[in-house]
Amino acid sequence: AGTPLNRMALLYTAADPYAAIIDDHLAAGELPWAAPGHRTLSGSPSGRTLLRLLDLVAAGEGIDRAALIALLSGAPLRHPRRRQGPIPASLWDDLSRQAGVVGGADWRPRLERLAAQLAPGHPHREAVADLTDFVDVLGQHRKTAPAGGTWRQGGDGAQQVLSELVIRDDTWPEAQRAAVERVDELLGRLRLLDTSIVPGPSGVG
Repeated sequence: AGTPLNRMALLYTAADPYAAIIDDHLAAGELPWAAPGHRTLSGSPSGRTLLRLLDLVAAGEGIDRAALIALLSGAPLRHPRRRQGPIPASLWDDLSRQAGVVGGADWRPRLERLAAQLAPGHPHREAVADLTDFVDVLGQHRKTAPAGGTWRQGGDGAQQVLSELVIRDDTWPEAQRAAVERVDELLGRLRLLDTSIVPGPSGVG
């Protein structure tokens, strides 16, 4: 009646991102598995989301489509205004590609043009509106990100965005829940850097 699990193997060409993705899916399916440890904070849902948010903030003008899709596919996220979830990353990827979005100022006009082309009552009209609003929310976060601000401001801002976006599921494996708490803890400790700078010696010269 099929091959037993202990005689199966999952192979991938690169640990990043496939190791974490396979780990997530096997854990979600409550399937027993064994493999060498590979988990790092950067591979946790909060860690992946944080790093990809930083990529978005550090990018040039506007939001790059490829960077946004990478953010959406890195962890189960929710819309911070709608609060339903998870966000349909694959659908939003298809819709933004269909609209011809590249990034920057493309988002709203091209998504609005796509919405106008869809018949009233089309199931994707709401998804296009949600995606447009989500991009606006991220754009506001980019504008309010403190350029040259304090460590406290940066850490608190990152904690706020993560709490709005990342879906925290009590059914996650203990390791993933612990990673979320660890990322929160490390962001909170960034504020200590504002008071830890030791002045250099005076009167040199």
